[in-house]
Amino acid sequence: MKSTDTIRVWFLPVLSRGKFHLELLPGDFPGETQAGAQIMVAKIRGILNVRFPSGEAPKILFTDRGNGFYESNSGKITDGYRTALQDHGLKAFMGRDASVQPGCLQELMLHETAMAWVRDRLKLTVPPKPWEESIEDFGSRLKDVALYINHHYNVDGLCRQLPDRVAVLMRAKGDRIPKYLDLQ
Repeated sequence: MKSTDTIRVWFLPVLSRGKFHLELLPGDFPGETQAGAQIMVAKIRGILNVRFPSGEAPKILFTDRGNGFYESNSGKITDGYRTALQDHGLKAFMGRDASVQPGCLQELMLHETAMAWVRDRLKLTVPPKPWEESIEDFGSRLKDVALYINHHYNVDGLCRQLPDRVAVLMRAKGDRIPKYLDLQ
């Protein structure tokens, strides 16, 4: 990441009612900031509008407590995220205060499982000369990865797992939870 010719490419994973989508973000994406959260919420609204043209799109957005969404010290929702949600007719699952949400929930958060699938598939599809891959080519590869995941993994099952994962976490008394569900 320190190389002068390295480019950071941002993309957005979206899980919604049994489907997985990867969206390449613009080259000038401001990253994990309130402005970045606003761009992501607008992108999510567009994705939901395409996926649910009849207007029955989900209205609650579940994100982690990442920068741009919530203040790192207090857990209070950022003004930018709150405004973007209001502008696009969405609500935050954690509401205006995510202070009760621990910062490290990899086993619990559904998008973490989906991102593990993405990382595995990206490793398997690296072009022979990755330094020659354009951002547009990477975007095409992301779309192919999402298609592969939707076809070969149980995305619908993953989308329905949150209550089960919470129950397992409670039985474990907050300790790490095992890989108990095979979604491949």
